[in-house]
This record gives sequence, C-alpha cells and structure tokens, in this order.
Amino acid sequence: MPIKGLTCAIIAIRNDIIVNGSPHKNGKYVGSIISNGKALFNTEPIYDTMELAIEAMTSVVERIRQASQERRDASFV
Repeated sequence: MPIKGLTCAIIAIRNDIIVNGSPHKNGKYVGSIISNGKALFNTEPIYDTMELAIEAMTSVVERIRQASQERRDASFV
C-alpha cells in the first residue's frame, strides 16, 4: 500500500498527526492516519484489534519521519 510523496511530506512535518483504528463491518479494524481532521491514509480492514491498527499506523508515521530526517541529514553532507 504505497503512500504518495505529498502525503509523506505532510506526515513528516505536521505536529497534529493522529493515528486511529476503526472497526469495520467484517469484524476487522482499519488503520488511519489523520491530520487537521482529514484522513491522509487508510488501510483495508486487516487488523484483528484496534490496538494493532494503532500500533501499525504509529510505526508508519515513525518510519516516514525517520526517512525524512535521514534525507535532510544526507543533504547537508
């Protein structure tokens, strides 16, 4: 599930990022990344619990921010 570059840039710089897990009618949970009240990214309903969905979305945000920081650091070398 690729995330577009602009979405990654928003996730990397915004301080109002919220991660969420929402129940789906199939009994699974959807993971979401939200900023300013708008969904930036949603998964398919693949998570067994809300906690797993939130953990996964938190990991995505952390990886995007880490990669963004590494790119900024590399540009100063």
